[in-house]
Amino acid sequence: MAQMKIDKAIKIRALGKWQQPILEAVKKGLPGSKVGYKALPAGRAGLIVYWNGFDRHDIPDRQKTVRDVMKTLGPDVAKLVPLIVALTPEEAAGLDEEL
Repeated sequence: MAQMKIDKAIKIRALGKWQQPILEAVKKGLPGSKVGYKALPAGRAGLIVYWNGFDRHDIPDRQKTVRDVMKTLGPDVAKLVPLIVALTPEEAAGLDEEL
């Protein structure tokens, strides 16, 4: 499985108090998923999700699945993350990142 290195101390300004709850909601809503952030310019967040359940789903469906899980925290929470990369572990194999 590909790995994405995530600095556990990273703070993403745009997420504020939602940084950890988003991770926990996605892990709970997509059991067995690996989830992490990448910092984007201007303090924004990119969410990276590896999950076997994405198999046979196209990219828009995968992103919608993740956003729907995030919306369980409130209708505007999903808007805090402008970029979602949603891959199966097999698709992510070979990436030089650790998650």
